[in-house]
Amino acid sequence: MLNKYPLWKYLLILLVLALGLLYAFPNLYPDDPALQLSTQKATAVVDEQTLLRAKNALANANIELKEAELTSAGGTLRFNSGEDQLAAKPVVAAALGDDFVTALNLVPTTPEWLSSLGAGPAKLGLDLRGGVHFLLEVDTPAALKQRLEVSASEMKAVLRKDRVRYRSVDIEDGVLSVRFLQSGDMASAEVLLKKNFLNTVMPLVKRLMSFIWT
Repeated sequence: MLNKYPLWKYLLILLVLALGLLYAFPNLYPDDPALQLSTQKATAVVDEQTLLRAKNALANANIELKEAELTSAGGTLRFNSGEDQLAAKPVVAAALGDDFVTALNLVPTTPEWLSSLGAGPAKLGLDLRGGVHFLLEVDTPAALKQRLEVSASEMKAVLRKDRVRYRSVDIEDGVLSVRFLQSGDMASAEVLLKKNFLNTVMPLVKRLMSFIWT
C-alpha cells in the first residue's frame, strides 16, 4: 500500500528546496580580486583623475584591468585574477604616490537583487582561498647600517682576539673602514677579516672593505 502525504508537506519540501537553491545561487558569483584606493591626507581625494592615472600605469605595465569604479570609501580596481592583483599593487602605488593607500581587497559580485534578500556567497577560509599574502616593507638603509654596526663590533673582537693592533673601525657612507698604524698589522688584519666576514658583510653592502694605513 502506497503511503500518501498531505499536499502541504510536498509544498513545504518544494519551498525549502527553492530557498536552498536561492541562497546557494550567490556562490556562482565569486569575489573579484581588487585594489582598494584611499587617501592618507585631507588634501588628497580619489577621483576620476586618480583612477585614470592608475589605469595608465597598469596599461603601461601590461596588466589587464577588469573594471575601475569610484565608491564611498574611495576607489576600486577590479582584476580577473589574484596574480594580476598582486602584480598591480606596486605599479599603482608607485603611480599614485605617498598621498594614497593601495590595499588588497576582495569585492563581491553578487547581483543586487540577491544581496537585498540577504543572500551572499559562502565565506571561505584561508586554506580554501589559497593562503594569505603578507607584504613587508623593509627600511633598507637602516638595516644595512645596523648590520654594519654589528659587523664593526665583531671585527674589533676578532682583531683583539688575534692581537692585531688597529687604530679605528669606522662606518661612513655605507663603507666599513679599518685603519692601522703599521702596514704589517694592516696586511695581517686584511687576511683575517676577509676570512671571517667575506660571506656576511660583503654580499650585504656589495663593496670591498677599505683597509687604510694612516
